[in-house]
Amino acid sequence: MVKQKRKEGRPRSEHARRAILRSTNRLLERMSVRDLTIEGIAKSAGVGKPTIYRWWPNKVAVVIDAFFETMSAQLEYPQADTVAASLRMQLHHALKMDRSREGRLIAEILAEGQFDADILRTFRARFLDFRRAAATALIRAGQRQGEISPALDPDLAIDIVYGPIYYRLLVGHLPLEDRLADDLVDWIFSGFSPRQNKIIQPPKTKTPAISTNGDRRERRRRTDAQRAASDGR
Repeated sequence: MVKQKRKEGRPRSEHARRAILRSTNRLLERMSVRDLTIEGIAKSAGVGKPTIYRWWPNKVAVVIDAFFETMSAQLEYPQADTVAASLRMQLHHALKMDRSREGRLIAEILAEGQFDADILRTFRARFLDFRRAAATALIRAGQRQGEISPALDPDLAIDIVYGPIYYRLLVGHLPLEDRLADDLVDWIFSGFSPRQNKIIQPPKTKTPAISTNGDRRERRRRTDAQRAASDGR
């Protein structure tokens, strides 16, 4: 969670903060982010709205922290012998999460963010930037260990790795199945690994020869017709 500058007023209660996060999670089990309100959260948690605003600037910030409170362990990169193995395990956790209620919440937050720039800024500041920093650290480790090309831009790499998952989450055109994690790691590391002056060329395909027999027959027919017309004159 990104700490905010503390506002003046009564001291913030850790008990109240946890009650607010628990209430937010309970409410989101039966309603969408759009339908959620600060008033509803305050009533469910037994606190006043000013108490909530001492901790969070808006309801989306509350939702993100409530989400992170319960899912942070699943978002960490597991320790493994290789960066590829660590990424593979984390992607399996991410796909499991995205198939659950938490995936629905992320999709709803991003959908709301298309109409409110503040929501996207909050999402980036309180959730996405933190996750991208952890992913960048993993990629840098892979570069130091020789698993990943040192020329690779970490930001581009992160977009390549997680882009397909967010695409499927938001569009729903293909399932968020476990094999996606394995396929992503296999394909990505075949391209991310260091290559020594080697350019991968696409496989050559044989271009079928274009038959000209039809053109030849047509030219012969026209010639015969011209000769016949000339003989008839």
